[in-house]
Amino acid sequence: MRAELNANHLAIESPAVSEKLIKGGLGSRAARRNIVLRVPHYMGAPFILVETDLIAALPQPLVRAFAAQGQLVEYPLPFLTKTVVFRQFWHRRTHLDPGCMWLRRLIASQFLR
Repeated sequence: MRAELNANHLAIESPAVSEKLIKGGLGSRAARRNIVLRVPHYMGAPFILVETDLIAALPQPLVRAFAAQGQLVEYPLPFLTKTVVFRQFWHRRTHLDPGCMWLRRLIASQFLR
């Protein structure tokens, strides 16, 4: 794990779920990470990673989409993390709206791979 700690890291600021998991998994070693770039959202990270030598912890569906195109390489984290539960919420009036139902299924499918 020493090599990973010495690598240049890209960190996600918000919603920061991955940062909490990394800090929890690394414990006191988290402070030794060499964070050289922080971005506000997950979606910009893959585009930065493909152009740099940075590493980052990202949601698996996002990484796999870029890895399938040969743009990123996926490696397991060198420590265990808690499982993240994703939930969707919507207003009662849109519950049976066909367009909203389609969108909710599409979003859910990205996390249920």
